[in-house]
Amino acid sequence: MNKQTLNIGITLLLFPYLAAADAMDPPDIHSQTLYDYAYDSIDSNDESKLRVDSYLVSLESELESLAIEVQNSLVNIEGMPEVFRDSHEVFLQSVYLWASFAEEVQWYDLASGEPYYGSGMGYTFMHISASLIWNRILEYRQVLESIREDGMCEFQYPLDSRDTGGS
Repeated sequence: MNKQTLNIGITLLLFPYLAAADAMDPPDIHSQTLYDYAYDSIDSNDESKLRVDSYLVSLESELESLAIEVQNSLVNIEGMPEVFRDSHEVFLQSVYLWASFAEEVQWYDLASGEPYYGSGMGYTFMHISASLIWNRILEYRQVLESIREDGMCEFQYPLDSRDTGGS
């Protein structure tokens, strides 16, 4: 089979998914939850998966936009924009490593080490990634608000050690 035939075959295989993707309205992460966008009134598993992926891409885009704003707010402090950017990139790597681990490990019997039957469809990866990214979006929004209001870059943390740990 030559490369052109393979490309045509892949295109024909993916065509129904591409048509569904074109028909979707993009998510509004500011007013729609992931669940509302991806699952509410959606009949097809394939469309739900495309919608979850689309929502994740929108979250990533929003996070990057906010990261640029935070980074630009740090330009008067020597070296700090680069430190922030490096930290941001490491956070993203951590998100995807953690989500990949969670997706993979759930399909194993921990007692025997044998794989379980599983879909491997990526929902765990996408939902964990979306959750972690959404939390970082909220954090960056709060930081930008503190910059606008107080001229300081303040990140949230528990004000009382009793708010950390315990059961």
